[in-house]
Amino acid sequence: MNFVLITLALTCFVCVHSASWSYDDPNKWGDNFADCKGNRQSPVDINPTTAMFNDGLVKFVLNGFDSKMQYNITNNGHTIQLNPFKHTMTASGGGLPTTYKVVQFHFHWSDSDTKKGSEHTIKSSSYPLEIHVVQMKAAYSDIKEALKHSDGLAVFGFFFKEGASNKGLAEFASRMPEDPKSSSLVMLSLMDIVGMADMTKYYRYEGSLTTPPCSQAVIWTVFHDVLTASKSEIAAFRKIKDQHNKTISNYRPVQPLNGRKIYTSVRSSEEHDCKHWTYDDIINWNHCYSECQGKVQSPINILEGAANTDTKIGPIHFIAYDKVQEFYMKNNGHSLQLNFKRANSSIMDGNLPNVYKAEQFHFHWDAKDTLSGSEHQINGKSFPLEMHIVHVNAKYHDIGDSLNDTNGLAVLSFLFKISHEPNLEMNKFLKYINGTEDFKEKDDISLNLAKLIDLNNLGPYYRYKGSLTTPPCSEAVIWSVYKSPIKISIDQLKVFWSLKSENKHLHNFRPTQKMNGRLVYLARL
Repeated sequence: MNFVLITLALTCFVCVHSASWSYDDPNKWGDNFADCKGNRQSPVDINPTTAMFNDGLVKFVLNGFDSKMQYNITNNGHTIQLNPFKHTMTASGGGLPTTYKVVQFHFHWSDSDTKKGSEHTIKSSSYPLEIHVVQMKAAYSDIKEALKHSDGLAVFGFFFKEGASNKGLAEFASRMPEDPKSSSLVMLSLMDIVGMADMTKYYRYEGSLTTPPCSQAVIWTVFHDVLTASKSEIAAFRKIKDQHNKTISNYRPVQPLNGRKIYTSVRSSEEHDCKHWTYDDIINWNHCYSECQGKVQSPINILEGAANTDTKIGPIHFIAYDKVQEFYMKNNGHSLQLNFKRANSSIMDGNLPNVYKAEQFHFHWDAKDTLSGSEHQINGKSFPLEMHIVHVNAKYHDIGDSLNDTNGLAVLSFLFKISHEPNLEMNKFLKYINGTEDFKEKDDISLNLAKLIDLNNLGPYYRYKGSLTTPPCSEAVIWSVYKSPIKISIDQLKVFWSLKSENKHLHNFRPTQKMNGRLVYLARL
């Protein structure tokens, strides 16, 4: 009897609000359901290249998922939902805080667009069908109690694409009630539907119900593997009608992450079957990090004659750049990088959408004895060295949080030219490297950034939208490339040439990328 009550509670919880919300305008749900305006809403767009590996996301312990049992198939006016007659299926492990029991599963789809329908997306790409397996903590007997807790529910999400017939869907696709408030029965195993997925590979984030009341009570697990269903099995969902006799499109648009992190159970190198990236295999970055083949990649060749003028792009205001600050310096195997030990410096204005706080700066150069190691070019000309100062949009905590936002980062690029006079401020950290080819790291370095970049004589800069120049190549960068190069002596450049990684001299510049219709602007100061 208790199992029946749980099912009724969940089904009726949805039905109570069936007349007060619809998929006609999900943006208005928040007018009646406050949680729908919350800061951890679902679904979300998942970017595999920025998902963070979490070794706590271990294998699930699933009980009863492969057992055949009877389900009641209902059309509740919003979706097709299957309610098991017995709640004997449980899940634990997989980084979940406790054991959860399956109370229902349902589907999301589009009634017409074969390229849309899933609620979650992968790098903004949708699938035609998504199943949500809804579970609540085994200790609860009432779904309403579970919704009061941030981890009260655990939902498994699986995508479907058109392909081979799905054994489980084939059991009931033809028996789904097209008219609302109708139901039918089917005997099947949940594993008949989802069992083809590798359930050790998944994404994890904290979110909400994707329908009103949008309770922020869900631990989401979205599996990497995409299941298949036949064309006719997917088409059967497009015949389902709501209470107004209209076919249903029941996917909510993706919601902002608002600083939330998405984790993955699989290391990037394992998932893509590729080694840790290097500059010797740039051609393989695309295979390992899909965003590296995006449309707004960096660096670029800047053509002075083609640059546009935008009066809105004025001088950048530098905050605390003229103060002596402490840095931690490291040869990270890809570059010489100096991290700010305290987030004191920042930039604003220059038509930037927000204040951006300085996180680190690093350098790019070619192999030993060459003068063409910059990443950006001007009129096809390379420079012997390039420095990138990486700033994070102040609304984010760190770089990782910012990579899903096209305005997440602001990077200042400074090109260098050979001079008879050294850059005196640069000597303050190069002196720890000179003559030490196996240099690894140095703490407590004091620098004045304004002197390093000759702040008082910067001049105009170029502005364009682009990406990180290293994997994962996230297209999240507002680039400002200063036109006039800064001086550096040949002896100073030789210190960069001396640096090694895995006993090989570093050369760390990515070739210029296609513009793909992007515009470059010249800021007039």
